[in-house]
Amino acid sequence: VCSSDLYKMVGLNNNVRMDKFNYIRDFAMEQTYYDKIISKYNINGKYNIVNSFKLPTGLINNLDMKHINNDFPCINISNLCEFNGWLCKLIEQSEEIHLVDGTNTMFIYYCQYKNILNINDHKIYYHDYIRPRAWTDFKLHYSVTMISNPLLSNWYII
Repeated sequence: VCSSDLYKMVGLNNNVRMDKFNYIRDFAMEQTYYDKIISKYNINGKYNIVNSFKLPTGLINNLDMKHINNDFPCINISNLCEFNGWLCKLIEQSEEIHLVDGTNTMFIYYCQYKNILNINDHKIYYHDYIRPRAWTDFKLHYSVTMISNPLLSNWYII
C-alpha cells in the first residue's frame, strides 16, 4: 500500500504526513558511509545517484540511461547501507539524482521538503515508467501522487 493510502486508511491527511516528518541527521555516520562508498566505487570526481532495485519476482528494474545527462559514474543507493539517512552527504554531493518508487525516494523527498537535505540545486528525476502497477486493480493511487503533492521545483517526472 502506498503511503498516501495508508495515511487515509488510518484517518490522517496529507498535512500530517508532510508536517510531522522529522529526521535529525547523524553527520559523523554520514561521513563514515560517504568515505566508505566513495572508496568502494573508486570515485575521484563527480558522480550520479540512482535508485534502481530488484523486485521480489526477481526482475531488475533498470533506469533508461538515456535520461542521465552526463557520463559520470552512477552509485545505486538501493540497499547500499542499513539506513538511507546515512547516505545524505552522498546524495548532497552528487551531480544528478535519478529515482524510482521506493523508501529511498520518499525519504529524499521528505528530507528536501523539510529542508533537512540540501539538494535544491540538484535536478531530481523520478522515473515513474519503471514500477509495475499490478496493484492498480485495488484502486490505489500511484506513488507519483506522493511526490507531486506538492511537486518540488527541482523534481521532474519522467
